[in-house]
Amino acid sequence: MKKNIIFSFVALMLSAALLLGCVGSSNMNNTNASNTSSTNNTILPNMSANTSENRFICDTDGESMSLDEAVMIAKQGECGNDLVLNCVCPEGYVKEGTACNPTCYYSTPKCLAPSLMCEASYVCNNNTGTLWINMNLTKTGCSPACVVNLANKSAEINWRCTGLIIPETNLTEKAVCTDPPCLLPYFLACNPSELSMDFVGNTTYVITVAGLENENCHYATKITDKEGNALQGMPAMDCVVPKEKISMDMLGHLFGSDKEPGKEAIKAQQDKLQADYCTTS
Repeated sequence: MKKNIIFSFVALMLSAALLLGCVGSSNMNNTNASNTSSTNNTILPNMSANTSENRFICDTDGESMSLDEAVMIAKQGECGNDLVLNCVCPEGYVKEGTACNPTCYYSTPKCLAPSLMCEASYVCNNNTGTLWINMNLTKTGCSPACVVNLANKSAEINWRCTGLIIPETNLTEKAVCTDPPCLLPYFLACNPSELSMDFVGNTTYVITVAGLENENCHYATKITDKEGNALQGMPAMDCVVPKEKISMDMLGHLFGSDKEPGKEAIKAQQDKLQADYCTTS
């Protein structure tokens, strides 16, 4: 149980490769992230949204499109009706609007645990002029999304499967990322890297991949303040996992992406792997 606490504190976009955050009980500033060249098969999202989920607008250079229009185009194209449009709260939280409130908030006395952002299922990529919407399709090792092109009003499925090409870098240096899609290829290869992503309450969610140790991948997660100090009372996790068990599902689990309906089997598998190979402090 203790090891699962961290997922109640983790949410944001997953990407055009993984899931992203909606606003919580208060309005949230738009988030922007850098993009990697499409030749590297990684896609880094930039989101522009209004305060209401229903009025989400994807704005790129010279082009803009509402979520409603993108959904219409997607359904008329090869994506069909398998779109995921509602954000999902992690286990132990109750969805109210676009906020995820801890269940203990409704007890007497109320707990002091903060509400979280509800994980969004779509993201605007300014650099490619596309809007990505998660899909309710199952394919081993893949996390499919419907990609809507703002310029030519077309839609196609991007399966986002494992086996991504790792961006060229000096592997003796630690790659630094600000969003999950950037971290994904390094995580899958267990190359030294670190993700630092803005989180609720002026905090930062950090995932550090130390690298391979005797054919095991060593990575850790924690929540810090803006000075980089680990927050008291917030769980930190340290994992040493056999390299062959590292997967896109494992990274998605760190962001609660397997909380969606239909992914119960994936979540159960990842819960067991976490219990077997991770310790929480």
